[in-house]
Amino acid sequence: QEPIKEVVPMRGLFPTKIALRLEEASYVDMALGEGVRERGAFADQIPDYMPGVAYVKTEGSREPLRVRAAYTGDDDITELVRFATSHDATVLDFPNRDDGTESADSPDTGGESSETDDIEYIDDDGEDEDDDFDAA
Repeated sequence: QEPIKEVVPMRGLFPTKIALRLEEASYVDMALGEGVRERGAFADQIPDYMPGVAYVKTEGSREPLRVRAAYTGDDDITELVRFATSHDATVLDFPNRDDGTESADSPDTGGESSETDDIEYIDDDGEDEDDDFDAA
């Protein structure tokens, strides 16, 4: 990414511009538009240890937006595939469903026991105002 080179002759016609890490301060205005660096787009100061950080300038907005793309490495993808294709996964019901009804394993319904029996439900009566958290 080097904005001094005219790789795309119609660069000024793009409504959204993105600047990743740049080598020079002057490159920021070349990539995003005149005066954008003065308004906070410090793409030349993005450190090497922060991959995915960029500044975005959209048409109709004066202020640049700092963004960071998520990084998913090969190890993460391998783990996700292993998890998603595993046939030995255990599926647990939630104590309450989204529709307001309780699941069969909920402690209030007397349903059959499941692997969620080790969950302790705490009824906070609000008497201990000094305690911010209840330990289970």
